[in-house]
Amino acid sequence: MQLIKITRMLGLLVFVCLPALADFDEAGEEGRRGAAVQKWGSGSNEHLKSYQEWNGFNREFERFFAAKKYYEAFVVAYKSLNIAREHASPNHPATILSQSNLAQAESVGDRELFKSVPAKHPTLFTYGIIGVIPVRFPVSMKDWSRCGGQFRSFCSDGHDGSDRRDKLPALDTAVRRYQETLAIQEKWLGPNHPSLVRNLQGLGNTYQNLKQNTLAKRSYQRALAILTRQGANLKKMSDLLEDLAYLCRLEGDIKQSVLYFEKSLVQKIKLLGTSHADLVGPLRNLSGLYVVLNRDAEAEKLERHAARIEAVRR
Repeated sequence: MQLIKITRMLGLLVFVCLPALADFDEAGEEGRRGAAVQKWGSGSNEHLKSYQEWNGFNREFERFFAAKKYYEAFVVAYKSLNIAREHASPNHPATILSQSNLAQAESVGDRELFKSVPAKHPTLFTYGIIGVIPVRFPVSMKDWSRCGGQFRSFCSDGHDGSDRRDKLPALDTAVRRYQETLAIQEKWLGPNHPSLVRNLQGLGNTYQNLKQNTLAKRSYQRALAILTRQGANLKKMSDLLEDLAYLCRLEGDIKQSVLYFEKSLVQKIKLLGTSHADLVGPLRNLSGLYVVLNRDAEAEKLERHAARIEAVRR
Protein backbone atom coordinates (compact mmCIF):
# COMPACT_ATOMS: atom_id res chain seq x y z
CA MET A 1 0.00 0.00 0.00
CA GLN A 2 2.83 2.37 0.90
CA LEU A 3 4.51 1.64 -2.45
CA ILE A 4 1.30 2.51 -4.29
CA LYS A 5 1.08 5.84 -2.45
CA ILE A 6 4.70 6.68 -3.27
CA THR A 7 4.18 5.78 -6.92
CA ARG A 8 1.09 7.98 -7.12
CA MET A 9 2.91 10.92 -5.51
CA LEU A 10 5.79 10.56 -7.96
CA GLY A 11 3.26 10.56 -10.79
CA LEU A 12 1.70 13.76 -9.48
CA LEU A 13 5.12 15.41 -9.23
CA VAL A 14 5.76 14.55 -12.89
CA PHE A 15 2.36 16.04 -13.80
CA VAL A 16 2.86 19.38 -12.05
CA CYS A 17 6.48 19.85 -13.13
CA LEU A 18 6.08 19.46 -16.88
CA PRO A 19 7.12 22.39 -19.10
CA ALA A 20 4.75 25.25 -19.64
CA LEU A 21 3.41 27.05 -22.68
CA ALA A 22 6.72 27.05 -24.53
CA ASP A 23 6.50 23.29 -24.93
CA PHE A 24 2.92 23.45 -26.13
CA ASP A 25 3.84 23.33 -29.81
CA GLU A 26 4.46 20.94 -32.69
CA ALA A 27 4.96 17.81 -30.62
CA GLY A 28 1.49 16.66 -31.60
CA GLU A 29 -1.65 16.08 -29.54
CA GLU A 30 0.16 13.87 -27.01
CA GLY A 31 2.76 16.57 -26.43
CA ARG A 32 0.08 19.22 -26.06
CA ARG A 33 -1.80 17.13 -23.53
CA GLY A 34 1.40 16.50 -21.60
CA ALA A 35 2.25 20.19 -21.39
CA ALA A 36 -1.31 20.91 -20.37
CA VAL A 37 -0.83 19.17 -17.01
CA GLN A 38 1.67 21.80 -15.90
CA LYS A 39 0.34 23.64 -12.83
CA TRP A 40 -3.02 21.88 -13.08
CA GLY A 41 -4.66 22.69 -9.74
CA SER A 42 -2.77 21.72 -6.60
CA GLY A 43 -1.68 18.22 -7.62
CA SER A 44 -4.19 16.57 -5.28
CA ASN A 45 -6.03 13.35 -6.11
CA GLU A 46 -9.11 15.41 -6.94
CA HIS A 47 -7.18 17.53 -9.43
CA LEU A 48 -5.55 14.46 -10.94
CA LYS A 49 -9.02 13.02 -11.50
CA SER A 50 -10.16 16.26 -13.14
CA TYR A 51 -7.13 16.19 -15.45
CA GLN A 52 -7.90 12.62 -16.46
CA GLU A 53 -11.48 13.63 -17.22
CA TRP A 54 -10.28 16.60 -19.28
CA ASN A 55 -7.84 14.37 -21.16
CA GLY A 56 -10.59 11.85 -21.86
CA PHE A 57 -12.85 14.52 -23.34
CA ASN A 58 -10.04 15.68 -25.64
CA ARG A 59 -9.49 12.15 -26.90
CA GLU A 60 -13.22 11.84 -27.53
CA PHE A 61 -13.15 15.14 -29.41
CA GLU A 62 -10.48 13.87 -31.80
CA ARG A 63 -12.41 10.64 -32.40
CA PHE A 64 -15.77 12.37 -32.94
CA PHE A 65 -14.35 15.09 -35.20
CA ALA A 66 -12.45 12.61 -37.35
CA ALA A 67 -15.70 10.64 -37.74
CA LYS A 68 -17.56 13.87 -38.69
CA LYS A 69 -19.74 13.60 -35.58
CA TYR A 70 -19.50 17.34 -35.13
CA TYR A 71 -22.33 17.76 -32.63
CA GLU A 72 -20.77 15.24 -30.25
CA ALA A 73 -17.34 16.78 -30.82
CA PHE A 74 -18.82 20.16 -29.91
CA VAL A 75 -20.32 18.83 -26.68
CA VAL A 76 -17.16 17.12 -25.39
CA ALA A 77 -15.01 20.13 -26.38
CA TYR A 78 -17.28 22.39 -24.35
CA LYS A 79 -17.10 20.04 -21.35
CA SER A 80 -13.31 19.94 -21.69
CA LEU A 81 -13.13 23.75 -21.74
CA ASN A 82 -15.31 24.05 -18.63
CA ILE A 83 -13.00 21.68 -16.72
CA ALA A 84 -9.89 23.56 -17.88
CA ARG A 85 -11.38 26.90 -16.84
CA GLU A 86 -12.19 25.50 -13.40
CA HIS A 87 -8.75 24.04 -12.70
CA ALA A 88 -6.33 26.15 -14.75
CA SER A 89 -5.75 29.76 -15.76
CA PRO A 90 -7.02 31.31 -19.02
CA ASN A 91 -3.41 31.28 -20.28
CA HIS A 92 -2.85 27.62 -19.45
CA PRO A 93 -2.10 25.23 -22.34
CA ALA A 94 -5.08 23.08 -21.32
CA THR A 95 -7.45 26.02 -21.66
CA ILE A 96 -5.90 26.99 -24.99
CA LEU A 97 -6.22 23.46 -26.40
CA SER A 98 -9.83 23.11 -25.24
CA GLN A 99 -10.78 26.50 -26.65
CA SER A 100 -9.08 25.65 -29.95
CA ASN A 101 -10.97 22.34 -30.15
CA LEU A 102 -14.28 24.07 -29.48
CA ALA A 103 -13.56 26.64 -32.17
CA GLN A 104 -12.73 23.81 -34.56
CA ALA A 105 -16.10 22.16 -33.86
CA GLU A 106 -17.94 25.47 -34.34
CA SER A 107 -16.03 26.24 -37.53
CA VAL A 108 -17.94 23.57 -39.48
CA GLY A 109 -21.02 25.79 -39.21
CA ASP A 110 -24.43 25.22 -37.68
CA ARG A 111 -25.77 23.23 -40.60
CA GLU A 112 -23.12 20.56 -40.18
CA LEU A 113 -23.67 20.57 -36.41
CA PHE A 114 -27.41 20.17 -37.02
CA LYS A 115 -26.94 17.32 -39.49
CA SER A 116 -24.72 15.41 -37.05
CA VAL A 117 -27.09 15.42 -34.05
CA PRO A 118 -27.27 11.72 -33.14
CA ALA A 119 -30.67 10.08 -33.52
CA LYS A 120 -30.59 8.80 -29.93
CA HIS A 121 -30.75 12.35 -28.57
CA PRO A 122 -34.17 13.52 -27.39
CA THR A 123 -34.34 16.65 -29.54
CA LEU A 124 -36.83 19.44 -29.09
CA PHE A 125 -37.62 21.47 -32.21
CA THR A 126 -38.85 25.02 -31.84
CA TYR A 127 -39.66 27.24 -34.76
CA GLY A 128 -39.03 30.89 -35.42
CA ILE A 129 -38.53 33.47 -38.13
CA ILE A 130 -35.29 35.15 -39.16
CA GLY A 131 -36.23 37.85 -41.61
CA VAL A 132 -38.60 36.10 -43.96
CA ILE A 133 -36.90 32.72 -43.65
CA PRO A 134 -38.50 30.07 -41.41
CA VAL A 135 -35.90 28.20 -39.39
CA ARG A 136 -35.92 25.45 -36.82
CA PHE A 137 -33.62 25.18 -33.84
CA PRO A 138 -32.71 21.63 -32.80
CA VAL A 139 -31.79 21.61 -29.13
CA SER A 140 -31.03 18.55 -27.03
CA MET A 141 -32.30 19.92 -23.72
CA LYS A 142 -29.77 17.97 -21.67
CA ASP A 143 -26.83 19.28 -23.65
CA TRP A 144 -28.30 22.77 -23.91
CA SER A 145 -28.12 22.92 -20.13
CA ARG A 146 -24.60 21.50 -19.96
CA CYS A 147 -23.26 23.72 -22.70
CA GLY A 148 -24.77 26.92 -21.42
CA GLY A 149 -26.90 27.39 -24.52
CA GLN A 150 -23.87 27.61 -26.79
CA PHE A 151 -25.23 25.10 -29.28
CA ARG A 152 -27.48 27.26 -31.42
CA SER A 153 -28.02 25.27 -34.56
CA PHE A 154 -30.53 26.18 -37.17
CA CYS A 155 -31.37 25.00 -40.62
CA SER A 156 -32.84 27.22 -43.30
CA ASP A 157 -35.71 25.68 -45.23
CA GLY A 158 -34.22 27.44 -48.23
CA HIS A 159 -37.40 29.13 -49.44
CA ASP A 160 -35.43 32.02 -50.89
CA GLY A 161 -32.92 29.69 -52.54
CA SER A 162 -29.97 31.53 -51.02
CA ASP A 163 -26.94 30.14 -49.26
CA ARG A 164 -27.01 31.59 -45.76
CA ARG A 165 -23.81 29.99 -44.41
CA ASP A 166 -22.34 33.46 -43.93
CA LYS A 167 -25.12 34.22 -41.42
CA LEU A 168 -24.66 31.20 -39.16
CA PRO A 169 -23.73 32.09 -35.56
CA ALA A 170 -21.39 29.13 -34.89
CA LEU A 171 -18.98 30.43 -37.54
CA ASP A 172 -18.95 33.89 -35.98
CA THR A 173 -18.35 32.34 -32.56
CA ALA A 174 -15.50 30.24 -33.97
CA VAL A 175 -13.79 33.37 -35.36
CA ARG A 176 -14.02 35.12 -32.00
CA ARG A 177 -12.76 32.05 -30.14
CA TYR A 178 -9.80 31.55 -32.51
CA GLN A 179 -8.90 35.25 -32.21
CA GLU A 180 -8.96 35.10 -28.41
CA THR A 181 -6.83 31.96 -28.36
CA LEU A 182 -4.28 33.44 -30.76
CA ALA A 183 -4.05 36.62 -28.68
CA ILE A 184 -3.15 34.57 -25.60
CA GLN A 185 -0.58 32.51 -27.50
CA GLU A 186 1.02 35.59 -29.06
CA LYS A 187 1.29 37.27 -25.66
CA TRP A 188 3.14 34.35 -24.08
CA LEU A 189 4.96 32.79 -27.04
CA GLY A 190 5.45 35.62 -29.50
CA PRO A 191 3.95 36.07 -32.97
CA ASN A 192 6.05 33.41 -34.74
CA HIS A 193 5.76 30.36 -32.49
CA PRO A 194 4.73 27.10 -34.23
CA SER A 195 1.92 26.63 -31.70
CA LEU A 196 0.01 29.36 -33.53
CA VAL A 197 -0.16 27.41 -36.80
CA ARG A 198 -3.08 25.16 -35.90
CA ASN A 199 -5.26 28.08 -34.81
CA LEU A 200 -4.24 30.27 -37.75
CA GLN A 201 -5.21 27.48 -40.13
CA GLY A 202 -8.49 26.93 -38.27
CA LEU A 203 -9.21 30.65 -38.41
CA GLY A 204 -8.47 30.65 -42.14
CA ASN A 205 -10.86 27.73 -42.70
CA THR A 206 -13.57 29.56 -40.78
CA TYR A 207 -13.08 32.78 -42.75
CA GLN A 208 -13.29 30.73 -45.94
CA ASN A 209 -16.61 29.23 -44.80
CA LEU A 210 -17.78 32.78 -44.15
CA LYS A 211 -16.62 33.69 -47.69
CA GLN A 212 -14.20 36.26 -46.29
CA ASN A 213 -11.46 35.10 -48.61
CA THR A 214 -9.03 37.97 -48.06
CA LEU A 215 -8.93 37.30 -44.31
CA ALA A 216 -8.68 33.56 -44.94
CA LYS A 217 -5.70 34.03 -47.22
CA ARG A 218 -4.00 36.29 -44.69
CA SER A 219 -4.35 33.64 -41.96
CA TYR A 220 -3.08 30.83 -44.20
CA GLN A 221 -0.11 32.86 -45.41
CA ARG A 222 0.89 33.85 -41.89
CA ALA A 223 0.75 30.20 -40.78
CA LEU A 224 2.80 29.19 -43.81
CA ALA A 225 5.42 31.85 -43.05
CA ILE A 226 5.77 30.54 -39.47
CA LEU A 227 6.24 26.96 -40.71
CA THR A 228 8.80 28.09 -43.29
CA ARG A 229 10.85 29.90 -40.65
CA GLN A 230 10.68 26.91 -38.30
CA GLY A 231 12.06 24.43 -40.85
CA ALA A 232 8.65 23.16 -41.92
CA ASN A 233 6.45 20.34 -40.77
CA LEU A 234 5.90 18.62 -44.14
CA LYS A 235 2.31 17.57 -43.51
CA LYS A 236 1.18 20.93 -42.18
CA MET A 237 3.10 22.72 -44.91
CA SER A 238 1.36 20.59 -47.55
CA ASP A 239 -2.07 21.12 -45.97
CA LEU A 240 -1.63 24.90 -45.83
CA LEU A 241 -0.42 25.08 -49.42
CA GLU A 242 -3.44 23.03 -50.46
CA ASP A 243 -5.78 25.34 -48.52
CA LEU A 244 -4.29 28.31 -50.36
CA ALA A 245 -4.58 26.48 -53.68
CA TYR A 246 -8.29 25.78 -53.17
CA LEU A 247 -8.87 29.38 -52.09
CA CYS A 248 -7.15 30.78 -55.18
CA ARG A 249 -9.16 28.40 -57.38
CA LEU A 250 -12.39 29.65 -55.80
CA GLU A 251 -11.33 33.21 -56.56
CA GLY A 252 -10.57 32.28 -60.19
CA ASP A 253 -6.81 32.79 -59.87
CA ILE A 254 -5.92 29.55 -61.65
CA LYS A 255 -2.22 30.29 -62.16
CA GLN A 256 -1.63 31.01 -58.49
CA SER A 257 -3.71 27.97 -57.55
CA VAL A 258 -1.48 25.80 -59.76
CA LEU A 259 1.65 27.15 -58.05
CA TYR A 260 0.29 26.30 -54.60
CA PHE A 261 -0.93 22.84 -55.71
CA GLU A 262 2.50 22.13 -57.23
CA LYS A 263 4.29 23.09 -54.01
CA SER A 264 1.82 21.07 -51.95
CA LEU A 265 2.35 18.02 -54.16
CA VAL A 266 6.14 18.29 -53.74
CA GLN A 267 5.71 18.26 -49.95
CA LYS A 268 3.30 15.30 -50.08
CA ILE A 269 5.72 13.26 -52.20
CA LYS A 270 8.56 14.04 -49.77
CA LEU A 271 6.34 12.86 -46.93
CA LEU A 272 4.57 9.88 -48.52
CA GLY A 273 6.67 8.76 -51.47
CA THR A 274 5.46 8.55 -55.07
CA SER A 275 3.00 5.65 -54.77
CA HIS A 276 0.80 6.54 -51.81
CA ALA A 277 -2.98 6.45 -52.28
CA ASP A 278 -3.32 9.95 -50.77
CA LEU A 279 -1.55 11.37 -53.84
CA VAL A 280 -4.38 10.46 -56.23
CA GLY A 281 -6.63 13.39 -55.31
CA PRO A 282 -3.90 16.07 -55.45
CA LEU A 283 -2.59 14.65 -58.75
CA ARG A 284 -6.04 14.87 -60.34
CA ASN A 285 -6.71 18.35 -58.90
CA LEU A 286 -3.51 19.65 -60.45
CA SER A 287 -4.17 17.78 -63.69
CA GLY A 288 -7.56 19.46 -64.03
CA LEU A 289 -6.01 22.90 -63.63
CA TYR A 290 -3.32 22.09 -66.19
CA VAL A 291 -6.12 21.31 -68.66
CA VAL A 292 -7.69 24.72 -67.97
CA LEU A 293 -4.32 26.32 -68.75
CA ASN A 294 -3.92 24.20 -71.93
CA ARG A 295 -0.97 22.33 -70.46
CA ASP A 296 -2.33 19.03 -71.76
CA ALA A 297 0.93 17.06 -71.83
CA GLU A 298 1.57 17.78 -68.14
CA ALA A 299 -2.06 16.98 -67.30
CA GLU A 300 -1.82 13.64 -69.05
CA LYS A 301 1.40 12.79 -67.20
CA LEU A 302 -0.28 13.41 -63.84
CA GLU A 303 -3.32 11.38 -64.85
CA ARG A 304 -1.08 8.43 -65.74
CA HIS A 305 0.66 8.75 -62.37
CA ALA A 306 -2.70 8.69 -60.55
CA ALA A 307 -3.88 5.72 -62.63
CA ARG A 308 -0.72 3.74 -61.78
CA ILE A 309 -1.28 4.30 -58.07
CA GLU A 310 -4.92 3.19 -58.35
CA ALA A 311 -3.95 0.09 -60.36
CA VAL A 312 -1.53 -1.01 -57.63
CA ARG A 313 -4.10 -0.40 -54.90
CA ARG A 314 -6.83 -2.52 -56.54
